[in-house]
Amino acid sequence: PHHHTPHHTTPHNTPHHTTKHATPHHTNAPHKHTTRHHTPHHQIVHYTEGQEYTPHHDFGDSGVSPHSRFLTLFIYIQPAEKGGGTSFPNAFGGRGMKVEPQAGSAILWYNMLPDGNGDELSLHAGMPVKRGEKWGCNLWVWDPSFH
Repeated sequence: PHHHTPHHTTPHNTPHHTTKHATPHHTNAPHKHTTRHHTPHHQIVHYTEGQEYTPHHDFGDSGVSPHSRFLTLFIYIQPAEKGGGTSFPNAFGGRGMKVEPQAGSAILWYNMLPDGNGDELSLHAGMPVKRGEKWGCNLWVWDPSFH
């Protein structure tokens, strides 16, 4: 299993909670950490060299409303110097798509199909940071028919 040590902090960068556990989604180089700032409407993420977020869906565990993120907007605050883009491995009939960002750019995608089920084409990954640091912001819209 891959190990992940998140450091959850408040927006003022005050340590709030630290935990270490195995997870299939986050992988890190040895002695690396991911910092996340949480508020009710957004999440700031920070990746250092060697970190990535392996392929996952944002629509939640069940992929069925009402517990699903309907839409994701990811803003690239500071892209890595090398690597750290976002990939969509199921896009274009499985040929995939990779987004190599510029600072201040953003990508938007739907996580749900019109029938309320999760969209498998929304599978995405934060590609490994090869040089520098990556800062981004996730903004999620929850299924509007239930909220």
